[in-house]
Amino acid sequence: MLGTGPRGRRRPLYAQVADFVVHDADDAVLAAAGVHVERGALRRLGSLVPGDAKIALVSDPNVAGIHGMDAQLALGPRLAQVHELPPGEEAKTLAALDRLWQDLRLDRRGTIVALGGGCTTDAAGFAAATYLRGVPWVPVPTSLVAQVDAAIGGKTAIDIPQGKNLVGAFHWPVRTVIDAALLETLPEPQRREGMAEVVKTGLLAGEPLWELPDDELVRRCAAFKAATTRSARCSTSAIRSRTRSRLRPPTRGSRTATPSRWDCSPLFACPVATSARWRRSCGRSRYGSTASGRGPRSSATRRSSAASSASSCSGTTARAGMSPCRLRTSGASSTR
Repeated sequence: MLGTGPRGRRRPLYAQVADFVVHDADDAVLAAAGVHVERGALRRLGSLVPGDAKIALVSDPNVAGIHGMDAQLALGPRLAQVHELPPGEEAKTLAALDRLWQDLRLDRRGTIVALGGGCTTDAAGFAAATYLRGVPWVPVPTSLVAQVDAAIGGKTAIDIPQGKNLVGAFHWPVRTVIDAALLETLPEPQRREGMAEVVKTGLLAGEPLWELPDDELVRRCAAFKAATTRSARCSTSAIRSRTRSRLRPPTRGSRTATPSRWDCSPLFACPVATSARWRRSCGRSRYGSTASGRGPRSSATRRSSAASSASSCSGTTARAGMSPCRLRTSGASSTR
């Protein structure tokens, strides 16, 4: 708590300029994934959409009739276009996407705001991933299943005759805006569909999340989904980086003879594993002082120490049957 002192008096200013306000670990995960959860967030949508470029609002007739005017008023002068997709799975057809592609009039800085359920966010997100080879987008989910699952993680796709979601892309939103107040107009059958996803998330998390009030239920489920999708995204980047480094031939004068030292550097962006935790688990810093408190080391000492650290980690990995990426995550968790 900041209290009533000078910092306490500055608290409204901090809240005004901050991108996110973090109170616990769930808030930190949501902030790392760019997910904003707040009751009444729809009324502040204009300030929550990053940037100052023009915005195209995409919704379906049902949601537009209930929340469309509030969204348009919140977006204000930045709103340049309003588009409608068919309700339900009809929005995820090539014909519907073709009409949307042809009607869009945005430049590369423009943002697509998807207001609706999971089908709307899937289709509008895929349009954002492909229009002009990718433009920013912001999902504003209005159904329970979209708020706790479908709109988080950048999953976008459309259906083809061979099956659902067979054509799509992972296109991470610049921000995801979740307003639990929008669930008050949700029909009961759709709410039950969303509760099934909540129960699944609760079982995976090991907590009865389905017993929580709507605001906390949505926040906790969204944080769990954001953590898993973000971790999977970082792990995929690490695997790709490791593959590229192993295919790249060694160059004269390179810093290290083995690529394993740099295999998992993209993983350090993951909120689950940080470089500081990994350094504590290995007992030494990549640069600077060692765990024993000695001063800075020479460049030759750093290179030899880093190479021995990488080889020892790789040896432990081989014995445990894990990849170096898994080793660092597991090591970080076991040393807490």
